[in-house]
Amino acid sequence: TYRKVSHFETLEPNKDYPIDYSKQKPNDAKSSALNPDHTHFILVDSNNQDAWGEEIGFRSDLESYISNKWKIPIVLIVVNGGPGTLRTVAEGIQKNFPIIIVEQSGRCADALANVLRRKPEDISKPNPVWSSFVGTNPKAVAEADKFLEQILAGRKNISLFDPNADASVNMDVAILRSILTSSSFSQSESQLMAKLKLGVQWNRPDIMREILSKDESA
Repeated sequence: TYRKVSHFETLEPNKDYPIDYSKQKPNDAKSSALNPDHTHFILVDSNNQDAWGEEIGFRSDLESYISNKWKIPIVLIVVNGGPGTLRTVAEGIQKNFPIIIVEQSGRCADALANVLRRKPEDISKPNPVWSSFVGTNPKAVAEADKFLEQILAGRKNISLFDPNADASVNMDVAILRSILTSSSFSQSESQLMAKLKLGVQWNRPDIMREILSKDESA
């Protein structure tokens, strides 16, 4: 969100480009500096300097538009993350994005993975990992529970990836599997051809055999 960027006033549109921006103070609950590892930024201004996550809805709509217009697969990868990440995942569920949650990466990712690994009848039982992440603020708890309900409703599009569980499964394999098994792929001939093209492009015939064999037996 534009107004949560540290010293956002230095990024005003009437400035000369490129803008010389540097981190001037540690990140805190009020603001955060731009990540220097990125080359471009789209900053969403809601005129609300008090709220994080104001860009989430816009970003989800933009990603969906790009994906649909140019037929580009999208995978939402959840690494660590804070309370706003729950809304991001819920938005991804609504847009039918395949989602990968990276276990052992901390906070939101671990809390969601903990819930998703529970049996359905155990989800409503006390969960210290989830409670520790969400906190005790009644408003925050209610909002988190609302997003969790939406996430659980679309769990068929969610896969869990534990980088420590199987060293032979790399993130690229997890991403390809997530795309090919997503419910956004139908069983039509054109969609099956799209799967085959992806497998060829990624040079993973082994994954293609695995996915297609499941399609035939489904």
